[in-house]
Amino acid sequence: MPTDPTTPGRVLRGVLEDGDARPLAGARVRLDAGGDEALAAADGAFGLRLPDGAAGDDGRLLGLRVAVAGRETRVLVASDARDGVRVVVVPTDAVPVRVLTPGTAPVPARFGWDALRRTDAGLVPGPSGVATAPRFSARGLAPGSWALVVWGGPFLPAVVEPLVLDGRVSPTLVTVELARRGASVAGRVLSSANAPRPGARVTLRPEDPLLVLPAARASTLSDAGGRWRVEGVPPGRYVVAVDAAGPAAEQPLHLLEREERSMDLVV
Repeated sequence: MPTDPTTPGRVLRGVLEDGDARPLAGARVRLDAGGDEALAAADGAFGLRLPDGAAGDDGRLLGLRVAVAGRETRVLVASDARDGVRVVVVPTDAVPVRVLTPGTAPVPARFGWDALRRTDAGLVPGPSGVATAPRFSARGLAPGSWALVVWGGPFLPAVVEPLVLDGRVSPTLVTVELARRGASVAGRVLSSANAPRPGARVTLRPEDPLLVLPAARASTLSDAGGRWRVEGVPPGRYVVAVDAAGPAAEQPLHLLEREERSMDLVV
């Protein structure tokens, strides 16, 4: 039954949105225990009347059921949430992510993420992906404990853990801050005749065995003009490996804190 604002009782007002911050217009929301139902407006706004003393899940959280396109998802919100609460609804195998970068720097045009599942044997690589906006969802995560590595632009990768998924409740929004600028190296891949070599794979391998970088962060392909760039990496000693048609080539590289190095590679 739709919420009647004239009926006594507290009204929970907020906005329903998906993991990419898009409003869930027309979504239906109700309490776990049933009762009144609210319909989200075009901007995702809703108002759900709560019975007096409504609370669930240890008295501090409210369980909501949100139905979108015939699929219902359980979401938890604080029972004392103020008006304007943002309810992010994603599948139970996805984690919604919000990336913050310094206001003085341009927002990166591309973000990457790696999910690592924690097991008795340590961290095991899982799903990975890219995004073109600072709000996105890391998807394909099975129930369990995860570490999420996020990077973008010139900033060093950040790690968020533990993220615990139970496969029953929509995970809450995770905020990741990319604040520390890393070092970068860029140049061209050239042939011995000084012609550009497009499509060459350039990879930075840390000499420090304890330093592990996401593969998508430490490797890139040269473009049509042979240009390549790797950014947002920690200072230290690396081996730059170039894999093009023919024998692979390697060069040593020592990057300083926040250094921007130019390096052409001849293969």
